[in-house]
Amino acid sequence: MIRAGFGKADITPEPGLPLSGFAYRENSPSTHIDDPLHARALLIKDREQYFCFISLEILGVGPELQKLIINHLQHLPVQLDEQNIVVTAVHNHSAPITISLAGEADPDKNYLGLIAARTLRAVEAALTDLQIADGFIVQRKITDLTYNRRAVLDDGRVSMAIQPDGKVVERGPVDDILTVIAIKNQQGQVKGTIAHFPCHGVAVCTSGITHDIPGRISRELEDIFSAPCLYFQGGAGDINPTIVSTSHGQLNHWTVLFRNQIEDLPTQLKPLNLDSVVMHSQTVPVPLRPLPEHGELLHNIQKYQQIATGDLDSPDLGAAIQNIANIINLPPGVKPELNKAIYFANALIKSNQRILELLDKNEFSAKVPTDVTFFRLGEIRMAFIGAEIFASAGLEVRQMVPDSINLLVTYSGPVIGYIPDDRSMKRGGYEANDAWMFYLQPAPFALGAVDQLLAILKTGLLTL
Repeated sequence: MIRAGFGKADITPEPGLPLSGFAYRENSPSTHIDDPLHARALLIKDREQYFCFISLEILGVGPELQKLIINHLQHLPVQLDEQNIVVTAVHNHSAPITISLAGEADPDKNYLGLIAARTLRAVEAALTDLQIADGFIVQRKITDLTYNRRAVLDDGRVSMAIQPDGKVVERGPVDDILTVIAIKNQQGQVKGTIAHFPCHGVAVCTSGITHDIPGRISRELEDIFSAPCLYFQGGAGDINPTIVSTSHGQLNHWTVLFRNQIEDLPTQLKPLNLDSVVMHSQTVPVPLRPLPEHGELLHNIQKYQQIATGDLDSPDLGAAIQNIANIINLPPGVKPELNKAIYFANALIKSNQRILELLDKNEFSAKVPTDVTFFRLGEIRMAFIGAEIFASAGLEVRQMVPDSINLLVTYSGPVIGYIPDDRSMKRGGYEANDAWMFYLQPAPFALGAVDQLLAILKTGLLTL
């Protein structure tokens, strides 16, 4: 029989660090704490082998933080192999910066150290909590609280708005299934839960630190089950909550609506077979499109440098200004505010200069490696990947292995950015046209990248 334990530790810093996820904040310091941030850990022991899962209420896990956490976990009094450690982020847009993104400040090394040290504390608590485990599961369709944010309009634009300013001719699917896996001890007490649900953590855009939608889901389930809850993000690359970039009060209202749909979950749990534990990982090369031409990059840099000086009126800047407007999701013909235009122009200058440097040094690689971890716990099969994947892929993963509950978990570390499906790449929009620059990739991912990835995920899940 397997043993499982859960742990939880506070990773909230003092106010003052800039928050990650919304360029609109322009790296201004955080001013207060609306909700604490946490690291949560699940430790599983099968025979003499340990498996560790960590969920952090931050935007993403970068290589530096990943390495720090793994190094700290070597201080545990048991042997925990690196390949048996999965570190994930909930993709919270109201936590301090933890990954390198164009336009954002560098991650604060002291804060990264705090996260690693507190994560060790959470895993130590999980180790102490190890008990013989029984599994249970419940799944619930959560209605009217999320939407697909890629609305294709009749003028060709892709709008993120829930109610766009034009006629919607196409909108992608929504994966609105909440999966809750509960672990009980032999006395029938719930020791902890895992929540899997696809939803961007973009409800709040203020100067306050908060755990946003993912943190609220964890908090409500912790209250209902009286036990820690790890949040595993699903295929949420194109899934938003029905409130975006609003206030803490609106987050509270969304939470009430969510709570009304999950209140009875403890009474709906069904037994879950935990008879096998299997984990394996592989590095997957994700292909990129060719780099832009040298002359195109120089042209881009020149135009954005003009905008960075405050020029929004020169006739030759129309395309560059419109590109910034598209990133901010403004209607056609609407110019961005001057300070926003300057901020984004500077970020785009740095991105184009970095790509130009790669060209000059001939250091461009046509593929970006990403780590994929496959995990089986009885009837549950999970694929963890460090990328922003769309709901269509998450829905496809659900169908990959018959008679099994298959879950795609995104934002494991290190995260490499959005990998849109082919249809979305051809339609354009922020995720397809612009996000790669902010994730510091040298080029967008290639057509066919998601199909190649899904084939690898299917093979990996089937072999568990």
